[in-house]
Amino acid sequence: MLYVLRILVAISVTSSMAFFTPTTSNTPPEPVATGLVELEEASGELLSSILIVDPETQFMWHVVDGSVRRQYRVSTGHGSFNSSVGSIVRLGNVVGSHRTPVGYMTTIGSEATVCDVDEIGAQWTTSSCSGVYAVVDQTIPKNQRSLITRELTTVILRMYPQEERNSNSVIRGILIHGTNHYDSVYEQYPDSWGCVRMLPEEIIDLADNLDKGINQIYVLDREWNG
Repeated sequence: MLYVLRILVAISVTSSMAFFTPTTSNTPPEPVATGLVELEEASGELLSSILIVDPETQFMWHVVDGSVRRQYRVSTGHGSFNSSVGSIVRLGNVVGSHRTPVGYMTTIGSEATVCDVDEIGAQWTTSSCSGVYAVVDQTIPKNQRSLITRELTTVILRMYPQEERNSNSVIRGILIHGTNHYDSVYEQYPDSWGCVRMLPEEIIDLADNLDKGINQIYVLDREWNG
């Protein structure tokens, strides 16, 4: 019975995504064009597989050999209150701030931990799947879904620092990962503890198409506009 329920959950996630059409284009949108320019300035080169994350719009693009292969919805860090500016700040590298680090980082595709849809993965080792499945009950009233334990599911990718402004991203446990809090990604609002969240089926697609070696990541320094 549990196996059947897992299949039904996977089907539900896939069907709920039917309205979303992946973007494939040789003409990059402005955040991608800007991100590639800034990435080349920071790194000195552009590799064949690049992820551009725009916290302002909550989109991520996978660029392969200079062309956008696919556009994904994401959910970045919900951040924390900054008394000096009198508002929530969602980007940065402060420990415990739940802010998403910006700038140039990398991930190694061959290190990706790929679990079953909604299966919980290990955060700190990013090398194992738990055999336990996250709660993904979308029938729970939306104002109560925050009670569902946040889990890292499906695929886990490290984000290795390459600049001073993201120098403690690994120590903070900042990752790209699948989530059981679907709403935050469907509706594209910052809700993670600093990581880049993705929907289970979409991050499986990403992992399948990453270079097995080094993939560059660039997170634009643009606060959410919601």
